[in-house]
Amino acid sequence: MPRVLVASLGFTVDFAVRRVADLGRGEVRHFIGVGLHSGDEDVWKRVEEAFKLLSHYLTSLGIPSELRMVRLGHAMVREARDALARASSLAGPDGLVEVYVTGGPRILTATLVIAALTSTPEVRDKIVITAYGEGFRADFQVHVGLLAKLLSLDQDSLRIIYTLAREGGLRAEDLRSILGMKRSTLYKKLKDLSTMGLVKSEAGVWSVHEDLEKIV
Repeated sequence: MPRVLVASLGFTVDFAVRRVADLGRGEVRHFIGVGLHSGDEDVWKRVEEAFKLLSHYLTSLGIPSELRMVRLGHAMVREARDALARASSLAGPDGLVEVYVTGGPRILTATLVIAALTSTPEVRDKIVITAYGEGFRADFQVHVGLLAKLLSLDQDSLRIIYTLAREGGLRAEDLRSILGMKRSTLYKKLKDLSTMGLVKSEAGVWSVHEDLEKIV
């Protein structure tokens, strides 16, 4: 699916180039680099120079790009949210925003994750966070909308989610037996979780949404 790629940037662009190359030129609609301004202008110029090099590469692929600044201080998360809102508007109503948090300083990557989780539901539901292994070949992806829903659940709902994830799928009566939960309560919780897109039922067997498997 074509996406707007939002990437944390530092002084090098190797990880950003690798992600664009892995996705392919047809998959990236727009690129937004997010850099941290620590208050040192010379340091910020190095970020700008790195982005300039990256933008030449992106231009050669026909991918428009821009650099957004997040300033160290109390407004960091708000400025990062603004960058994600910009990405969401570029992605359109049915588009995907990928937040790629492998490059740049850790405080910036953490800020982007918090900004994603605290964005409006309209923005948050479009966001997928992606991270690559540094020095080894691996990647991790999580849908922020599903993660936010998981974090909003009560204890009974979480018990259902974690039990289904651990067991790999159960019939409702088997799940009720394990949890010792009232039948009416269990079925209501399952219905609510299904409506939220967190669980599904196939042939009477309940299981967690596949996008949740990495985090539960």
